[in-house]
Amino acid sequence: IKKSPASIERYYKHLIPEFKNEVYDLFLKHIEQTALRAGSRKDYQDVCAIIRNLKKAGGKEQALEVKDRLLTKYAKRPAFRDELSRV
Repeated sequence: IKKSPASIERYYKHLIPEFKNEVYDLFLKHIEQTALRAGSRKDYQDVCAIIRNLKKAGGKEQALEVKDRLLTKYAKRPAFRDELSRV
């Protein structure tokens, strides 16, 4: 497995049983990095899709925390806030 955080979306189902906390950490890094580069509504939707994958992986609490953190950090991006409200 490459160490790239994006790989986490592909492999998390196989890793969750043994490496739950590490998987959640990689998801959070991936979400933060993707959010930093996001500049359009499509990018924001991609970030939200990753958050949904984190929830699907069992990281509901982590998903809520990162969502709240992004809502605060990107308070001046109404389109991003709109997309995050749908997660």
